[in-house]
Amino acid sequence: MKNIHCTSDSDRLIIATESLQAAKERQKSLCFICERMIPKDSSKRRLHIGKHILKTLRQVAESPTPVNTVSSLALHILFCSFVHIKVGDFPCGTCGKSTSLGTCAVTVTNIRGSSKVTSNCPEFTGISYASALKGSSTTPCTNVPIACELCIQPTNSKIVPAVWRYNLLDHVRLTHPGHTQPSHFSPAFWELMNIPTKEQIAMGIPKEQIPPTTSDTPPLHEISSPCGLKRCGTDNEPSPRRKKSVRST
Repeated sequence: MKNIHCTSDSDRLIIATESLQAAKERQKSLCFICERMIPKDSSKRRLHIGKHILKTLRQVAESPTPVNTVSSLALHILFCSFVHIKVGDFPCGTCGKSTSLGTCAVTVTNIRGSSKVTSNCPEFTGISYASALKGSSTTPCTNVPIACELCIQPTNSKIVPAVWRYNLLDHVRLTHPGHTQPSHFSPAFWELMNIPTKEQIAMGIPKEQIPPTTSDTPPLHEISSPCGLKRCGTDNEPSPRRKKSVRST
C-alpha cells in the first residue's frame, strides 16, 4: 500500500477498503491479532494463528508489527474494535478469537475412518485433517479440532462438537476437573492433550518456557497450564474415566 497522506477518516476508509480488496484478490485476509495480511490457505493461516496462540499460552512476548500509520488507522476505522485483538480464551484456531461465547463453533464428522471439520468462523476454509494432525517441517502446527472423549456426545451422531487441540488441556481442566491421571484417559487422548516439545520449538517457543509433556506422565494438575488461567487449576480428587454408555436394543 502506498503511504498516502490522508486528512480524513473517509480517506483512510477508502484506502483500507481498497487494500483489503487487493488482498482478497491475492488470496489473503487480515490477521486481527497482528494486523498483517496473511494467506487464506488453511494450513498457512492455521500456522500463523497457531504461533500467536502458543506464544500467548506460553507467555512469550511477540515483537511489534511494523505498520503503515495510515493503513493501520484505516483498518481500525473499518473494523472498529475488532482489529488488533488479544488472543481469546479457548481461541479459535483460524482467527484467534475466543470461542467461549459460542462463536467460531467447530465440529468433527467421522466418515469411514476419515475426519471432516466444519466451523462457523468466517476465516475457516477447511482442514486436511490427517496431514494437519501429523504436522510437517514446513507446517509444524498440529492445532486441529479434537472430539473430547470425556464429553457426552449426541447418540448415534457422526457429527460431534470439538475442541481445538491447543485448548484441549484447559478444556479437560475446566469441564472434567476430576480427571487428572493418565489412567483416566485413553493413551491417544492423553497424548493429544499435550503439545510435543519439538513442535513448540518449531513454533518459536523457547525451550525453557515449555512445560512437561506426556513423556513424563505426571498427574494432570502438575502439568503447567498452557493458558495460565486460574480457573484451569484443580485440587479435586481423581475420578475414574467416564465410560460411554451402551444403548440397549
